[in-house]
Amino acid sequence: MSIPFLFTDDPELFIKKNDYVIFISNNLRSKEALINEFAKQGQFPKYFGKNWDALEECLRNLYWINKKRIIIIHKGIPLLNSEKDLKLYLEILNDVAIEWRSDSSHEVIIIFSKDLQKQIKSLLRSNKI
Repeated sequence: MSIPFLFTDDPELFIKKNDYVIFISNNLRSKEALINEFAKQGQFPKYFGKNWDALEECLRNLYWINKKRIIIIHKGIPLLNSEKDLKLYLEILNDVAIEWRSDSSHEVIIIFSKDLQKQIKSLLRSNKI
């Protein structure tokens, strides 16, 4: 199974001077904390609804960011205490990354540590909702 994420030991190597970078901490334990982190770092619009659908909608749009490349760096895997939310989050990221491949207004790069590759692939494979 091929997934559209980048797995690397050094995500800093992929950051260029004019990139817009969002860092996602691995200690985000709740859906609310993760969504709030995206809203804050991504400077989401005021109308952002702070739920999964709104997160996906904003990540599919990003019109308010004037940088070409948007990099989302995960310092670990958030939501480890809720497998259901984690699987849903990864599925959203997967769908968003695939969709941005065919759009030229932004390049969205989603990065995880290389040692998380097998775990993330396994979670995505098991997420057949």
